Amino acid sequence: MEDLKAAWQNMGAGHKSPEELKTYLRKMPVRRNVLFQMIMETSLFVLFLAFYYDAFDGHQKPFYLNLLLCGAFGFIVLHNIAGIVQAMNVLKGKHLRGVLAAYSSRLKVFAAISVASRAAMYICFMLFFTYAVEMNTFKVWVLIGAALVFLGQMVWLVRIWLKRIAVIDGARFAGE
Repeated sequence: MEDLKAAWQNMGAGHKSPEELKTYLRKMPVRRNVLFQMIMETSLFVLFLAFYYDAFDGHQKPFYLNLLLCGAFGFIVLHNIAGIVQAMNVLKGKHLRGVLAAYSSRLKVFAAISVASRAAMYICFMLFFTYAVEMNTFKVWVLIGAALVFLGQMVWLVRIWLKRIAVIDGARFAGE
């Protein structure tokens, strides 16, 4: 029986080298998905900001609406750039469990800000595009439809972030 206990204790848990762990963290699917989403969103938001003034008659809207719209989109762009930098520097620590714990907590904060900034962007977007528009029944229904689409997108975005965080937390607690 003692031989069996000694063999069990000397068996080890399949330790991986630090280089293998770094490779794993670089190729983590959640990290890649977050990076892809942020790069796509940032590119599209920058493209929108480059052309909205001429394409959507920004010069005919009040300055404060232009400022709100640019500020909301600009905040999302800066937030995504910060997220890209954060995702690129995920390797902060010696132990995988500690790295995943830190990444999970940063991802939770990032997700909350991401969802809140999307809500603020939508409000600014709707203020900009409904300024000086005479409302009738059809336009009110279009606005309600747009609000429902936005709510659906927000629910979808929250679910995506919750799944991503669950994957990271699941990987973090798998060894316990």
